[in-house]
Amino acid sequence: MKLGLSLLFFAAPLLRYASPAAMSFESIERGTYSGIKEARTELIRSADAFRTFWGEHGSGTNPPPPLPAVDFDTEMVAVVHRGDFGTGGYGVEVTSVEADGGDVLIKYTSSNPPLDAMVTMAFTQPFHVVKIPARAGPARFEELVAAAEEFDEF
Repeated sequence: MKLGLSLLFFAAPLLRYASPAAMSFESIERGTYSGIKEARTELIRSADAFRTFWGEHGSGTNPPPPLPAVDFDTEMVAVVHRGDFGTGGYGVEVTSVEADGGDVLIKYTSSNPPLDAMVTMAFTQPFHVVKIPARAGPARFEELVAAAEEFDEF
């Protein structure tokens, strides 16, 4: 018993520095047109907050898209919006979600069109909305910018 407590005493501080554990995630919606015009990242943990978000997100379409099913007893939603751009060619993709200590770490890749690219002359608002397992703790979002040829088109 004494040896077990000693090991726990010495190992406990190391648990804080353990490498992040991958979490599963599922895309709810990803695209380039949204009613949300500002860049934002957020973690949504309640049905009411998600309903409010989805209403704002779908406000640019008629009819607005139906509210996706999310069980907030076991799931939460991570949102990445890049903001409003004057042309097409911009994108964003959530690439991984990790449990990092007490935090949830959402990593995403942003892409920009090459300077000489032919792009759509329309306002775009790239976004990715994903569903992840519910977990306590704050969210951190980490952006990686990809070269245009590295980014998966959707």
